[in-house]
Amino acid sequence: MNKAIFLDRDGVINKLLSGHVLHSPWVPEDFVLLPGVPDALARLKRAGFILVIVTNQPDIAKGNMQPEDFDQILIKTKELTNHLIDQHYACHHHPDPSQVVVQEYLATCECRKPAPGMILQAQKELDIDLGQSWLVGDSDTDIEAGLAAGIDADRLIKIGPSCTLTRVTVSSLLEAAHHITKEIL
Repeated sequence: MNKAIFLDRDGVINKLLSGHVLHSPWVPEDFVLLPGVPDALARLKRAGFILVIVTNQPDIAKGNMQPEDFDQILIKTKELTNHLIDQHYACHHHPDPSQVVVQEYLATCECRKPAPGMILQAQKELDIDLGQSWLVGDSDTDIEAGLAAGIDADRLIKIGPSCTLTRVTVSSLLEAAHHITKEIL
């Protein structure tokens, strides 16, 4: 079985954009990696981890972006991360009918975090041992999804303000990568 690092995308891999609220990039030109991300990913790959992005992406549902822009951002993500990401899972659903304009994405589903669906799908498809795996996210819903999937709380890392659901809080993916690789040595 493989060991994996499950990564949220926005706020972990790339910068969030400011507007009336922080949001994901809607066009490829706005997709910018956070400092240290390529080094962090390379460090985790050298340690033998599969790298898997699991990300809620409801902006197509909300009418903020086009599917082709999402696809181009995915291509840009792969290029800027030196093709170190092994798999990418994205949930485009949103449960709130007052926010959804593309009705096919109006849904309460098992893939939208905090539900564990994307993690469990990756586990099955990539033969992942969750007992040896970690999750790095920047929101409580990321951490909740990891717990719901069965990842040990000691292997859940939150970037940013602390969270009562995890014991490890860091300031960046690079700091998380140092913590993870220090723990497995």
